[in-house]
Amino acid sequence: MELLITGAASPRGKATLLEALAQGHNVLAVISPAEQRPSEITTHANLTWLSLDWLEDTGRDAIAALKNIDAVIHVDEVQTGPFERHYLGTVQTTERLLQAMMRSKVRRLVLTSSLAVYGYGQLTKDQLLDETSPLEFALEQRSPYVQAKLMQEALLCSFNGCWGGQATILRPGFSYGPQQLWQPILGLADSKSKDQDPSDALATDSIPARRYWQISPQGSLPLLYEEHFATAAVAALAPTAIGETFNLVDDYLPSRADYGRAVSGIIPTPQARPIPWSIAQAAERLQRHTGISLPSLPRGLDHQSLNASFKP
Repeated sequence: MELLITGAASPRGKATLLEALAQGHNVLAVISPAEQRPSEITTHANLTWLSLDWLEDTGRDAIAALKNIDAVIHVDEVQTGPFERHYLGTVQTTERLLQAMMRSKVRRLVLTSSLAVYGYGQLTKDQLLDETSPLEFALEQRSPYVQAKLMQEALLCSFNGCWGGQATILRPGFSYGPQQLWQPILGLADSKSKDQDPSDALATDSIPARRYWQISPQGSLPLLYEEHFATAAVAALAPTAIGETFNLVDDYLPSRADYGRAVSGIIPTPQARPIPWSIAQAAERLQRHTGISLPSLPRGLDHQSLNASFKP
């Protein structure tokens, strides 16, 4: 099969193109003009690299890239920054991709979305999260990343209904791998350690605090090893996956406490301060209704973020 894979320079993208090559597919790997071709991936007879900006004016390069392509695995996404960056890099980029696919008569698409699109505030504690769970409706209360991902999924309505598209949606959990061990949903930064917003989850590319609040330490982490994502993404090309949506997590999901201890033995990490879910929830309600923050608990807790990131 002739495949086009976007976001090929990202950890998930690299893993996906390697999996596709291993299964005998021909791959056109797309990176943005600002990105460098991954040095660890050597040349391959079935691999072609393409630097492409989906937002360029004419769209000719995009249409030319899709010539003779059988299916697209859309991995590219924006993970940080203001809403404008997410809108351009996630929503408009996907819209331009879909338009180019329509003009090139390429109908098969595997789209990478996120588990973040669900309405966690609508779920009760310990309720099963699956593909039938409600999506978020209070967009203004969620992060720009979640807003853009929901808008991105909405584009598929026209792609499938009006253009005859054959899309599969993948909603993966938090990606981890050798170069991406730290996870933002491990906890909240202790604002006493650094001058930063205590409601922000810890960053994935750095360890900004000396301590962090490990909320719901026994709650399981929805993790997905990057190579497992790649296996699922290529498997989703099967005709039986057309029109389906799949949540993707590993078979074994460690607790925050267990994962935090394991990672601390490999890379430098902040010291964990465990906070049971019930206490964190009570602290958030107290702050929301009275504005009072207890000195021994995290300050600036946000109701939507707390539910989305830490509810068991």
